[in-house]
Amino acid sequence: MASRTHESRALRNGSMICRNHIEEDTLELFLLKRLPKAEASQIAWHLMSCETCREAAGRAKLFVE
Repeated sequence: MASRTHESRALRNGSMICRNHIEEDTLELFLLKRLPKAEASQIAWHLMSCETCREAAGRAKLFVE
């Protein structure tokens, strides 16, 4: 499977800028609870700080439910 890592950095106002985003297939596996616990935890953490990935997860959720 492709790399699912992400990088982000904090801005002065406390928000985050994400340089890499979670791949769509990985988001689907996350939503289906088919990822290892450690990886799912990393993705959940990333989703808290990345609006782009949260929006993508919302779109993917329409297809996995």
